[in-house]
Amino acid sequence: MSWILLILGCGDEDDSSFTALETPETVQVLEATWTPDEVIEQMNALLAYGIPNPYPIRDIYLALYDEGGTPSCPGTNYNFDGSEADNAGCTTDDGYFYAGLGEVRNEEGNFDLHCDCRIVTPDGRMIQGAGNINIIEDDLHQMLDIRGSFLEIKSEYEGSWLEELPSVSLSVVSGNGETFVTGGYTINNLSIYMENFMFASCGLRDGIIFFRDPGGGWWSWTAQASCTEGLLAFQGQEYGVYTWDSTQFDTQLQIIMEAE
Repeated sequence: MSWILLILGCGDEDDSSFTALETPETVQVLEATWTPDEVIEQMNALLAYGIPNPYPIRDIYLALYDEGGTPSCPGTNYNFDGSEADNAGCTTDDGYFYAGLGEVRNEEGNFDLHCDCRIVTPDGRMIQGAGNINIIEDDLHQMLDIRGSFLEIKSEYEGSWLEELPSVSLSVVSGNGETFVTGGYTINNLSIYMENFMFASCGLRDGIIFFRDPGGGWWSWTAQASCTEGLLAFQGQEYGVYTWDSTQFDTQLQIIMEAE
């Protein structure tokens, strides 16, 4: 049994000014469900969907707004502010359905979308979301932020992250040849998280990537100045150096950063 003794003042051993705080006698110890090799496999499976980013959400929202929107349903300037727009939704004469709240702020170098909304076309294509995206760009830097859950339904399923209703809280900042990623996302019960992970040249790669085990604990892969070698651990218990190709992230990030 462990004790923490907090001394509040002077006195003898019987002085009531001594207060003892007892730690719980039982502490839940999380056990890993996956083996280290299975962790690597699942990380690869998650990245196969692609990395959530705000550009497709922006582009699809704007496209479907333009495709069927009218001044009264849903409104103007990419906002849901028309006379027929409300949370229950409105339907245009051509059969386009707009529901909820959509608000866009688009200034030079800064695009912001708040969407608690849904757009459905007559042929069943859809974009819906409950969250925010933000894109900030200048000549030297990019900052991309996506928070919430978004979903696209296409004419044909392609298996991208946006077709899997991800839950996301992710920021990507790029400039001076370095990209920093903070936050994470969940797709089909696979969850990944990073805290200011730096993607640069392989010799400078720095940070920890966390991956959630089905048992509730977190695996960590700590880059060791390498794109492929990292220390794998579960809840602090080290399993040694494991090979994982983190350049998969580089490829996805490059695609995102080159989007306009």
